[in-house]
This record gives sequence, C-alpha cells and structure tokens, in this order.
Amino acid sequence: MIVPAGSTAACRHAQRILAEQGFTVVDHPTPEATHLLLDVPSFEAPGRLRGGGELSRWLEMLPPGITVIGGNLDCSELAGYPVVDLLRDDIWNNHPQIQIVDFDFYDVDAFNRCENENYVLMAVENWRYVHPLLKILPVDWNYTIPFGLLHSPSPSAGVSAFLRAVEKTVKQEC
Repeated sequence: MIVPAGSTAACRHAQRILAEQGFTVVDHPTPEATHLLLDVPSFEAPGRLRGGGELSRWLEMLPPGITVIGGNLDCSELAGYPVVDLLRDDIWNNHPQIQIVDFDFYDVDAFNRCENENYVLMAVENWRYVHPLLKILPVDWNYTIPFGLLHSPSPSAGVSAFLRAVEKTVKQEC
C-alpha cells in the first residue's frame, strides 16, 4: 500500500501508473502502508519536503520501517528506513560499472576533483561556464533537477517585484 506525499505532476503521474499496475495507492497515512512516495528530488531543505510539510510528521503517522521512495534521500531522519532513491537505483541496477561519488557542496574544488580524477558530474546546462573544462552534454531521461532563485531575506523592492512575477508565472503553469 503506497501513501503519496509528493506534490508535483510527476508524483501524481507515478501514482496513476502504480495504481494502473495494481498497486494500492491511498490518499492518507494508514498503519497498513508499506511505501511512502515522495517527489524527486524530495527535499527543499533538510527534513522539509518539497511542496511543504515535514518528513518527521509523515514518518510519525506511518508504520516503522516503511520503505521511502523518492530522490536525493540522503537525510538523517531516514536512518534505519529502507529508501529507494530513483536515480541512484536506476544507475546501480542498470549500470553497475558506474561508481557514484557524492559531494557535500558543488564548488571549484568539486569541479577540479571531477576533472583531475576523470569523473562525470551531473549538472544543469546553466553551469556550462562555471569551469573552463566543464562540458555539458544533454541526457534523455525522466529525471529532473530543481532550479531555484537565491535572494536576500530582505529583498529590495525590485527583487520583490521580480519574485512575485516569477511566482505568478509558476502558478499559471501548474
């Protein structure tokens, strides 16, 4: 029995596919649940689910040991829970020759390490000019990377107007 906690169109699509394949998908936490389905990536901040809500609150309402399905599931609150990180599992299951190396933070040192050790770095196309030896190649897969805006906690009037315009545009697209 799968309990979805995701808020994206992709999560809703996954719910439909799972239901069509015969899995029981319920719209609320229940003690009979076996899996918690999250967005990919799953977190907007440590412990805070993408789309809102706290992971700890969901875990309190579900049976211990529930399997968590999502992306970027490197979260201390999930210690002891079986997790399914969709992109990692795809790579591990279908490309065992690939060794995944994690970086806590993408900075010049991470880019240099990738170049010096002949690693492939998963990155967004907008990073094409970050490092002189970084080359971005497009991929055709059903995984996404969120892209956000950084701003001051007290933005200027111009930045605030821009943020409102972005928010309005995003809401219209959803």
